[in-house]
Amino acid sequence: MIGMKNEEQCSRDRVEESSPREQRCFLSPLDLLFEAVRRLTFARWDESQLSSTQLAQSGFFFTGVKDHVQCIFCLGVLGCWSPGEQPDEEHRKQFPECPLVTGAPTGNIPVDASSREGTEGRLYQLLREYYLLRLSNMQFSEGISPGAGSAWPLTDAYPQFQTPASRLATFAGRPADVGPSPRDLAAAGFFHTGKADWLQCFCCGGGIFGWQEGEQPLEVHLRYYPLCPFARVAAAPDPSRPEPSFPPGVAGGYKGALAIQTEDVELLGQHPLAKRLVEMGVPQTVVKSAFKQRLETYGALCRTILEAVEWTVEYKKPGKHSPQLVAPSTNRFSHSHSLQTESPHQQNLNPSSTYDEKAEKLRREVEDLKQQIQAQEDRLLCRVCKQDRVAIVLQPCSHMHLCVSCARSRDTCPSCEIVIRGTLRPRILV
Repeated sequence: MIGMKNEEQCSRDRVEESSPREQRCFLSPLDLLFEAVRRLTFARWDESQLSSTQLAQSGFFFTGVKDHVQCIFCLGVLGCWSPGEQPDEEHRKQFPECPLVTGAPTGNIPVDASSREGTEGRLYQLLREYYLLRLSNMQFSEGISPGAGSAWPLTDAYPQFQTPASRLATFAGRPADVGPSPRDLAAAGFFHTGKADWLQCFCCGGGIFGWQEGEQPLEVHLRYYPLCPFARVAAAPDPSRPEPSFPPGVAGGYKGALAIQTEDVELLGQHPLAKRLVEMGVPQTVVKSAFKQRLETYGALCRTILEAVEWTVEYKKPGKHSPQLVAPSTNRFSHSHSLQTESPHQQNLNPSSTYDEKAEKLRREVEDLKQQIQAQEDRLLCRVCKQDRVAIVLQPCSHMHLCVSCARSRDTCPSCEIVIRGTLRPRILV
C-alpha cells in the first residue's frame, strides 16, 4: 500500500501489539489526537476503578497525577472518579462546550477509524499510516551517521531550549512524583511539553513518555534515539558504550520529511475540519494545501475548528505561503523534497475580490471563537468574588462555583441553596 511497507508494519506492531511501557516514543503532543496513543498513557492506571478504554474513547489521556485525566480537545481535567461513573456523561456534565462532546468537527482519530468503509476509512488510514511512518523515521536525527560520535546537526529541533536553564524552567507544571528529577532530565536534553510526563529533546526532537522511578535519562534517550547528536556527545566519555544498531535497510541518519502525494491531498479535503472550513467560505484548494503543510510539519492535523481556522488564516497571508502539491510518485509517501506549485488555472480559480471578502469573513469567525473561549474562561471564576478561580466542590450537590475564600463563609450553595454538608478540593490542572 505504501513504499515503506516493512517500516510501516514494524511501527504498527509497536503501537498495537507492544505493551504500553515499551511504546514510549512520540512526535509531539498532537499524537494524543489518536485514541490509540491516548490509551498508551494509561500504563499506570487502576483498571479496577474505571476502564481506561472508555476514558480514551471520550478524549481523555492520563496526566499521571492520582486519577486525573485531561481531554486533549477542551483541555478540561476530571478526577476523583467513583466506580460505575460514565466518562462520556461526566465529560458532558462538566465541560458541555467541549467540541468532542457537542459533536463539532475535531481532529480525533478513533481506534477503529481506519477500518471504516468509503472515503472516511481511507482518510483515517492515510493519517494512521503517515503517523506510523513518521514515528519510525523519527528514531534518527539528521546529520549523523554510525561512528560519527561528535557530529552535530546544522539546526536543533527546538533551539529555544538549548540551555539547561531554559529546559529546567519548563518542568514547573510537570507532576513532581513521576520519574527522574527535572534537573537530570534537563541535563539529558529534555524539556517538558506541558502534557503529563511527555518530554522532548531540544536537539533531535524525539519524545518519550511513561517515565519510571530509577531510570537514567541519558540511557533512555540513547535507547530510543540512538543517533541524537546531543545524547551521543553527552555520553562520549563512556568508551564501553556500543555503537547504535539500525533496522534493516537503514544506513543511518534521519531520512527527511515525508511528502504527501497528490491523491492523498484530495483525501485531506474530506476531513470534517476541512469540510467545515469550506462551508465557512475558504477555497477548497487553500484548505487542502494548508492541511497538507500542517500534516507534513506536525505529523497530525488540528485539534479543533478554531486551530484549523487560525492555521488557514496564517497560511493565506500574502507572501507567507504558496499552495503546493506534490509531484506524482509511485510511492504513497515520498521522501523527495521536489515540489511543484499549482497550475495557473488552479491559481486563478479565486479572484482577488472574493479572496479579500472571504479572508475578512474568516477573521470575524476567529474573533467570535476567541470571544467564546473568553466566555468559557469567565465561567471558571468564582460566582461570588468574580476574581479567583473556582476550587471547591460543595457536598452533597457537587456544584463547583466558589473559590476557597468564598466557600469558607457559605452555609448554602449559591446555585441550588441546598445546605452545605461538606466540601472537596480537587487538584485542578490547567
